[in-house]
Amino acid sequence: MPLSHCPSCQFLEDVFQRVIAQQTSVLIPISSEQLHLFKASQMQSPSSWKMLHFARSIAERIINPQGKIDPKSLLFLTKHLSSYVYSLGLDGEQEALGMEMILTKLQILSKNLDVEAAFKRVKMPYAQEHASHLIRRALLLSSSVPLSDALARKAALSAWLAPLRQSVGSCFATAPAILIHHHQPLQFFSDLAQIFGTGALKRTFQGYEYSVPLTAHVGLGALRFPVEWESLGEDPFQSLSLAPGLLAAFKAAGILQQEEKNCADLLKRVWGKKDFSFATFTAENLISEVLLQVYEVTSEEVEEQRLQQIHMPFLGSGFVHRIGTKKSKACEDYLKAYDAAKESFVAQTEHPLLKAWEFTLASFAEVKADTSRWNLCISLGLESEQEDGLTALIHRLLQSKIEKINEEIAHFQSMYDHTYAQVKSLEIRARHVSTEQEARWIQSEYRVQRVELDRILDRRDETHEKGKQLVSTWQILVSFYLDKFPSYFQEVYDAGMKEVNVGIYDDMPAGFRLLYKHGRNNPSVWTLLYHAPDYIQALSAFFTATETELSQKKELNLVQREVSQLITEIILAIREPTFLEKSIYRLANHYQEPTYKHPLKHLDQVKRTPWSYVSGGTMGTLVSTYFGHTTPPTEVKRWIEREVELLVFYLDTLKELPLTTQKKMIDSPQGGLLAYSPTHAFILKPAWDPFIQGWQNQSYTYSWVRDHWIAPQEAFWSQQWLEPLHQEWLQQYLIELFPKGYQHLVSQALKGMPGQRLLPVDWRAHVASLLSYETWLKPVYTSMLDHIDQILLEHLPFCFDVDLTKHLVAIWDMMPSVDNQLKAKLMQVYQQEHPPVQHIVSACDIQHLAQALLMLASGKTATETFYIKELIQAMRSLKLRAPAPILFADPNWEGKSSLGFVVNPGTGQLELWTFDMLGVRGRPLSAWKSYLDGRARKDWGIYVKPHEYGMV
Repeated sequence: MPLSHCPSCQFLEDVFQRVIAQQTSVLIPISSEQLHLFKASQMQSPSSWKMLHFARSIAERIINPQGKIDPKSLLFLTKHLSSYVYSLGLDGEQEALGMEMILTKLQILSKNLDVEAAFKRVKMPYAQEHASHLIRRALLLSSSVPLSDALARKAALSAWLAPLRQSVGSCFATAPAILIHHHQPLQFFSDLAQIFGTGALKRTFQGYEYSVPLTAHVGLGALRFPVEWESLGEDPFQSLSLAPGLLAAFKAAGILQQEEKNCADLLKRVWGKKDFSFATFTAENLISEVLLQVYEVTSEEVEEQRLQQIHMPFLGSGFVHRIGTKKSKACEDYLKAYDAAKESFVAQTEHPLLKAWEFTLASFAEVKADTSRWNLCISLGLESEQEDGLTALIHRLLQSKIEKINEEIAHFQSMYDHTYAQVKSLEIRARHVSTEQEARWIQSEYRVQRVELDRILDRRDETHEKGKQLVSTWQILVSFYLDKFPSYFQEVYDAGMKEVNVGIYDDMPAGFRLLYKHGRNNPSVWTLLYHAPDYIQALSAFFTATETELSQKKELNLVQREVSQLITEIILAIREPTFLEKSIYRLANHYQEPTYKHPLKHLDQVKRTPWSYVSGGTMGTLVSTYFGHTTPPTEVKRWIEREVELLVFYLDTLKELPLTTQKKMIDSPQGGLLAYSPTHAFILKPAWDPFIQGWQNQSYTYSWVRDHWIAPQEAFWSQQWLEPLHQEWLQQYLIELFPKGYQHLVSQALKGMPGQRLLPVDWRAHVASLLSYETWLKPVYTSMLDHIDQILLEHLPFCFDVDLTKHLVAIWDMMPSVDNQLKAKLMQVYQQEHPPVQHIVSACDIQHLAQALLMLASGKTATETFYIKELIQAMRSLKLRAPAPILFADPNWEGKSSLGFVVNPGTGQLELWTFDMLGVRGRPLSAWKSYLDGRARKDWGIYVKPHEYGMV
């Protein structure tokens, strides 16, 4: 939002800074300077930092050094926090859900003995280095701090209290994880206890054990969040040098000595000569480029060093490390510093242990399907006699050996026939001997030939039996390896997979990576496979490690030497580059994906490799495995041709649920049902108002929606006439959203506006038409239209400054929590402050001014009363804000609390948008349009039996 065009925003920020600086009774103080720096740098969410800070501080206060919950501290803190749940600051409504959840959980902890008992079962990890590292990261401790049960429980409790939102393409796991995290504390603490104890999560049912290791990655947080360079103000380097996340990252990397000054110097040295007009960047790029310059290495040298490391042979559970050159040492130092910097940056706004638990759950989406076995089977060419596959190779090698065996059998048969003839001849001569000496000679010769005949017969039969074993060797090998693959290989969710590139709303694709288990049960010694050399080394180790067991099979006792030779040939074959290329082709053909010439040189374009792939992530499989069911959860689904059909589908589905299920949803309004779109998994919220009204009535659903929801919104927008002054305000606002170098182009294009009174839909149509001729805008044209719709919804209706006092008084009169005393105080503050307003006052301006006045009148930045909610409801009743949208789901996205249906003021049509929790700020979901207008025949669905995923 352009602050120059919104003085009420700046006024609200200034008031917040003044009031928070004067507060003295807050038990968990929040640094106003830190909040300001997070906002100024725009790299990480201030609200996320604030909620995580609360979670860590609370855990530190209520858990004593012995690792027990201090009941007095818990009770006192719970009572105190209940007075500071609802913030009055900018975006304060976004923090309300997190604060409500923290307070609810503290109340559960103080009253529910089962939850306290489950929490006490969490103990510090033993021989689990990664889990120990996560605990230290979660509590922002150095690696030298010794662990204890108390620290492990502080990490676990802060993970339970911290907000959980989706940060990468893990929606299939995030949606069920949120329900478990928020509503199933016994299960959550049980999982953490198991992770700390074994380094894995296990589920056993129907005689099968499904195990997934603790994830190696905790995601990238906001590392790849795009930041607009021009949005950082007059001195971007100064703004960035104060960014808390960057300062933490560079400190962790060990390259900051004098903090801000040193940081600004670093940034200017690296990026000082770049042209950033109309450009965006990410924290990941910035951190990388700074560290590359500090360590005086290039990205190409680092990648070469990385490949050398992963090309080293396995030794037990790890790699053999070699002594490198000075340059390789610099590359290694860079990689260590880079990893430490990224970890520290992410930990500022995301809880590492909580994200590790979420991503560990994600691996259950593939473990039951045993995808690794079949992907290996396909990539190795074991499922058919494809060219250059292992089946073809084994068949060729076996055929060659069988041909030799047949030659040997033929040779022994010939020898047998010749010797048999000699034996028969001696038998005839023995019947016609003339002397005793001749008889003795014939008898002696007969015995020799008879022994030779038996020997030849035994060798012929043995060779024949050997040939029979060789004929069946292929089936035995394939069966053996298919049985052994799960003991040595497994596919797990990888939150750090760079191959996954998706849009902000199309985030179903997720990265899965193969890991090598070394045939051992301890997850701490398993190895993730990141590149082609990793994969080849693991395959070689697998075939070598299993050779002894294979050779001991009774069915192969005669062909042990041949099997050993065969395995040697297999290892040699898989080390050939052409074999790996063919493996990639086989996978692409099987999954009907595009192929590329020389794929090993274009792995960034290959969707699926034998060691990693992008998958949709199967929420049904995850849920059924995690909760111990043999069948997927029960679902109702359909494809959609219009937005109103989707709304009616949800309402009709909820109407048809059993009464017991409906009652549970009403009694637990913060619960929900798992649901999905064609590209995303989310949580349907049946008890949200006014959505609950739609499925609790018995009228014909479509007619009810049309008459009670759509028609009133259409009527509201049909009365919102935009005078030329209003249009000027909107056009200037729109212009200021563009980079300075392009603002004059937009201004010139908009000079063709008609200059007459217009409805919002007509004004938007004129703007869209004029800007459609700007060729430079084509890549962002749809996004720009969405932004226009967003501006109309957030800022209309307008009023004039002379009417502001009248409107504020009317609003306070309608707010239940504003009594006469507080109203008088508000009027007094209003007259003293003289808030800055423009001649045109938007709905946002009125809201921000009212929030600021409530802060000044109460002397608090947060209260026990949800004033912002009452304020919005009063404004809507007075038609000073747009009608409430129909909020129906939590999309799990960071900074976006709900999905909802609204009549778009710019198009006049009912559309699906993403909103904040009160439905005040929103944006059209244009990326999903093809799934809502029938072009893409893909299903939307709901898992309609909540008890199948623990929501009882």
